[in-house]
Amino acid sequence: MKSVHSYPYGEFSSNLSFEDVEKSIFTRTEQSGFAGVFITGISCNTDDIKLISNFPGEFISAYCHHKYFLHDPVLQHCSKHHNPITWYDSHKASLKSKESKLLHQLSLSCGIEHCLAIPTFTNKGAGVVNLYFRGGKGDFLHLCAGKYAELIGLSQLFFGELSKNYPEKLFMQFKLTTREKECLQFIVKGLSNLEISQLMSVSRDRVKELVSLILKKLEAANRTEAVMIAAKSGAL
Repeated sequence: MKSVHSYPYGEFSSNLSFEDVEKSIFTRTEQSGFAGVFITGISCNTDDIKLISNFPGEFISAYCHHKYFLHDPVLQHCSKHHNPITWYDSHKASLKSKESKLLHQLSLSCGIEHCLAIPTFTNKGAGVVNLYFRGGKGDFLHLCAGKYAELIGLSQLFFGELSKNYPEKLFMQFKLTTREKECLQFIVKGLSNLEISQLMSVSRDRVKELVSLILKKLEAANRTEAVMIAAKSGAL
């Protein structure tokens, strides 16, 4: 295995375009010893997924087309735990449903055998950074062990930059109107309908209507759940 030299994982330069940030992420991933990266937000809205990746195209195409993300044990692990996990260990620990087995077979058929999944978090929501290693298992585990903390920091840097400046690239966005978004912000602050009506200069009945629409769109049972779903989906 070729030697991989450490280098400073500094912040991204200001005023970069998304294309520049994406290119920088791919370059830094390669410099850290990995062949590819797959970054996505973990959202409660599971009808679709948004991701940034330079994984083999056939993998990404099938992953999205067959909605494997609905049954992905890697995403399930990273939504509940803070510790990184290899794809192999994740699939091994899963119940191995038909869909998860097909997903595992897909990754192997595309030459993606060794991946490290790192949970990431910001105030926009949770996500996962998957790092793909092209090589043997021994070299993969050696690289992960030797640069464990470094890789976690790098992954958080990637996710933090994207989550802050390009959340629409990671999270499915709920289609809230401007007034619904404004009302949601007041709900987050714990304000009552009366307080919201005064701040929005609308009637209490209008606030009730807005709250009802927000709960329906977020598929939430109550205000507390709506706030949690909005936060996890990057809608806030």
